[in-house]
Amino acid sequence: MKKIKPEYNEYTKELIEETVLDSYKRLIAPSIEREIRTSLTETAEEKSILVFSKKP
Repeated sequence: MKKIKPEYNEYTKELIEETVLDSYKRLIAPSIEREIRTSLTETAEEKSILVFSKKP
């Protein structure tokens, strides 16, 4: 992945900060949350199959 380090100046600093925050709130955070929920759901399903498949 290519890293970009923009030069901050009085004209671009605010716009770049707003863009990063917006991207995190709308795109990155929800994506991370979905990944975690999917992982937890898969683990819970696997564990429940083990629990309910055991004979008393």
